[in-house]
Amino acid sequence: MTKIKIVTDSTACLGAEFLAENDIAISQLAYTFEGETVNEGTPEDWDDFYRRFAASKDFPKTSQALMHGFLHEFEKALTAGYEYVLCMTISSKVSGTYSSALTAAKMVDPERIFVVDSMGGGSSLKMLVEDTVRRIEQGMPIEQVYELALFDASHTKYQFTTATLEYLRRGGRISSAIAMLGGVLKILPLIELIGGAMVVTERIRGGELKVIDRMIAKLPQKVRKIGISHVLAPELAQSVADKLREIYPAVLIDITQMNPVIGCHLGPGALGIAALFE
Repeated sequence: MTKIKIVTDSTACLGAEFLAENDIAISQLAYTFEGETVNEGTPEDWDDFYRRFAASKDFPKTSQALMHGFLHEFEKALTAGYEYVLCMTISSKVSGTYSSALTAAKMVDPERIFVVDSMGGGSSLKMLVEDTVRRIEQGMPIEQVYELALFDASHTKYQFTTATLEYLRRGGRISSAIAMLGGVLKILPLIELIGGAMVVTERIRGGELKVIDRMIAKLPQKVRKIGISHVLAPELAQSVADKLREIYPAVLIDITQMNPVIGCHLGPGALGIAALFE
């Protein structure tokens, strides 16, 4: 069987145990918060960050995964005896991480390192990595694994909403006036990843649950896998999972905490739904 090393980035929301079991390398995105710059780490680290974030007036500054991190992981994998490397990253429209990985691959060995722009991140990237692990275990050749990863990346629907407009305001995404008006009228955005870019496709009045109902209604009929992500809202995530299990009883539904680089812009109470479809 061909030895293929998986490299991804920290936005994939993969736990430390899963990473170790499958020998997956992570290149870290980072954030600067309350005067300290740290790597995102893994989901086991994020509850503490979000509790501090929710109680703080400081707003994090985020940064992409750097090229030298990918260089190190690519060289290490090929030196260790892997025949190929398959690297999957957060959307190139959201972060420069994909560009860093692509540049590193060209410098190390472009014939043996395949880089995929997931056009997503978070739950959608997590599902992409998990399916890639399974395909490698089945003994698929690198070309097939790579093509299927590209197919999955183009067949993922990822939607988000927030509990409040406050964190979009703090991050400079909307003005104070719009945040105030939206709060009074209970208008919240439905944000989608379209072609890898985050786009507000609808503004819905009635609060977060109304937006979530609309997100569910917009999911494709033929869904293979669903990932729910949240920021300090496990009960909300579980209730959404229960609704989705009634609609898609045979579909695997995963719940995970949203990574800080994405989650800080949406704030506590935020929720995302990613779906892999046929």
